[in-house]
Amino acid sequence: MSFEASRESQFSEKGFKWSVWWTSNKLLLKKAFAVLLGLVGFSLLGYGVYGFADYYFLSGKIERLNLAEQSLPYIDYAFHRRAHEPQSLIFEKYAAVPGTSGSYDMAATVTNTNPEWVARFSYSFRHAGEDTRENEVFVLPGDTVWLDALNVKSNVNPGVPEIVTGPISWQRVDFHDTRPDYESWARQRLSIVASEAEYLPSDPNNPLTTSRARFRLDNNTAFGYHDVGLSVVLWSGTRLVGISRMVVSDVAAGERRKDVEAIWFHDVQGVTSVQVDPIIDIFDERVYITPEQL
Repeated sequence: MSFEASRESQFSEKGFKWSVWWTSNKLLLKKAFAVLLGLVGFSLLGYGVYGFADYYFLSGKIERLNLAEQSLPYIDYAFHRRAHEPQSLIFEKYAAVPGTSGSYDMAATVTNTNPEWVARFSYSFRHAGEDTRENEVFVLPGDTVWLDALNVKSNVNPGVPEIVTGPISWQRVDFHDTRPDYESWARQRLSIVASEAEYLPSDPNNPLTTSRARFRLDNNTAFGYHDVGLSVVLWSGTRLVGISRMVVSDVAAGERRKDVEAIWFHDVQGVTSVQVDPIIDIFDERVYITPEQL
């Protein structure tokens, strides 16, 4: 390879100039670099001091307050439970009404004002220090049910007997099962209507004294029932004068029953109206007639 003196001299000149510049400015560059490092360090120190100050006195203080507030019980669960627990049942007592010779029929009503609870309990009536036989009852949400003790023997008029109840079992309505809402769901199952009700006193020519309440019963639902319980109440104006309980069996969906009768073995005086209330535990699957049972 041939040697080119021009290129060598050119390189040496550039290197020499760089060396001279570096030698002349090395101290200045060191000072500038030190200043730059100082500025960076000061900036980092300042940022750190600001961060600590911010944490202890500014936004950190607010954040700690927010965290403390988040740990507070904003939801008052005790109040929530109290607000949604079932309210007491409402009882209304009636004077006992005379039945057959030496007996009385005792009656009362119980109202469940809770829209999402079914009440179940046993009850009896107390008179003259004695209790009648216990009966079981259920009260659907928002419903009023008759309680009764029929043909109770007593030597004296019990007047207004005391109601004795056992522990109340509360069953919460599962709204997943009663969609879209309980009211419409229940209405579809309880549209059993008594109409053309009349009271028929006993026939004076019949030696057996029997009076009747006669009515038509329409099952306006799409459900058939093995048994439909009925409370049949006789009124004289606003005064209760008679009560009976009966069962109508095998009521098909959409069926109409004519001349359904409740019987008393005595004459009831002054009857002006007849009230008939169905008794069906629509939460009990056993009450329904299934297609396989048709």
